[in-house]
Amino acid sequence: MSIVLNNISKSYGGRQVLENLSFEIPDSGIFGIFGGSGCGKTTLIRIICGLEKADGGSVSGAGKFSVVFQEDRLMPTMTALENVTAVSDLETAKKCLEKVGLADSFGKYPSELSGGMSRRVAVARALAFDAQALILDEPFKGLEAELKERIGSIICEYAKTKPVILVTHDEYGMSLADDSVTLERQ
Repeated sequence: MSIVLNNISKSYGGRQVLENLSFEIPDSGIFGIFGGSGCGKTTLIRIICGLEKADGGSVSGAGKFSVVFQEDRLMPTMTALENVTAVSDLETAKKCLEKVGLADSFGKYPSELSGGMSRRVAVARALAFDAQALILDEPFKGLEAELKERIGSIICEYAKTKPVILVTHDEYGMSLADDSVTLERQ
């Protein structure tokens, strides 16, 4: 089922961030949300997944989302494996960490991981969660080219059967989008 946004508007303290935004996200593939800083990309994905309420308009077709936020949001007292098993079973968690190249880091705590490693744990956790759609806010942050391609291919594989909403400034990430919308700062 596709996700349909109809006339979404949002403002903060009298400043219009989103105004009458309408588009449809197909039921599979990668849908990009692009634009400069402060144009409302993160606000929009928070509205799509129900973490924030729009001032006007509607979102239909939205189900259960798995999200990678701009911050990794790992639990500091849990190992990489425990962070992923918090949303899935042990076998799935291991497979997802292996996919992102962290098979040797199951027992490491977030404080023992580099920024790129933490980012990959966050991506593994999102992939492990049984959701109807995946939302990724800057998933390539802190990753060198080889790892971007590895994560990109995993995202493309996921997108064959479910929708992926990709928010990024990264040129490689932008090239993965099958369709997109570009937001302008209001």
